[in-house]
Amino acid sequence: MKHTFVLAQAESWGEVESTPASMAEFQQIVADSARLEIVDFNIHEHTRFEVRNRIAPYYVMSYMKEGSSIIRFRDREYVAHEGEVIIVPPHSVHDHYMGRGCRHSVFLWWHFNLTIGDHLDVLRFIKEPTIFTVQHRRDFERDFIEYVELHRQERHTLSTHLLRRAKALEVMAYLLEGAELINYINDSFADVPDDFVSMLYDIVHEPETWRHVTELATRYSYHPAYLSSRFRHFFGTTPSKLGRHLLYEKALVLIRSRDISLADVAFELGFSETSSFTRFFKSVEGLSPSALRKQSDPYATAEEIES
Repeated sequence: MKHTFVLAQAESWGEVESTPASMAEFQQIVADSARLEIVDFNIHEHTRFEVRNRIAPYYVMSYMKEGSSIIRFRDREYVAHEGEVIIVPPHSVHDHYMGRGCRHSVFLWWHFNLTIGDHLDVLRFIKEPTIFTVQHRRDFERDFIEYVELHRQERHTLSTHLLRRAKALEVMAYLLEGAELINYINDSFADVPDDFVSMLYDIVHEPETWRHVTELATRYSYHPAYLSSRFRHFFGTTPSKLGRHLLYEKALVLIRSRDISLADVAFELGFSETSSFTRFFKSVEGLSPSALRKQSDPYATAEEIES
């Protein structure tokens, strides 16, 4: 049931006063480039509910439409009431059960990740369960329910896919509007120096230009080892890993297009030789660019594959 969407042109970041330039730039990076992966989702109604020692490689989001629930994490209880959402970070062992005295509850839940280049976790600042009230809760509930209903439809048309994407992004926007979530984002990245936010912007928007950390180090006048270490401290990944994956994602799009030759794909991505690009792509994908293009169109000729 996994679905992935890009947050391109998302605009809702809640009410944030006097956003610093670097924070505004970071938020724009997220809006342009973050990828929302929805692993699973549903609506459940319970008269009894209890899960023990749950651990997952993604964020667990539970919204209380009716009733209350409790997350127990490291001997502390977090209670979510009607109209509140609770988010549990990945790899966090926890128990989840109905609130005391609650005889009936309705959960709207989904499991998700929000990343840039599959390596930078946008919400990595969340280290323990977080509870906040959803603003515009009726709109949130309506959009979540519509999202679920769209996936229950048997039709798989372009229009239904686009509607699912739109609803998923709307639901995520409502979550990001939560005052606590916005404050966490701002607090988490407030101390990131402007240079490193600019580096992130460069890598995200031009991974082909900044494939090597030495090039970034030269531009920003840092030692490569120091730059890589501090970048990882601020963003949870190295510039090389992030740039490599973003370049791979860009290559996938170009390879699957019939409007550009593989030689031109290599040139577009900053490789002076097609063989160098082939080695790079195969090291990530496990297939050569030509093999992937052939796989997507098994009836294509060798000339069509390369052209």
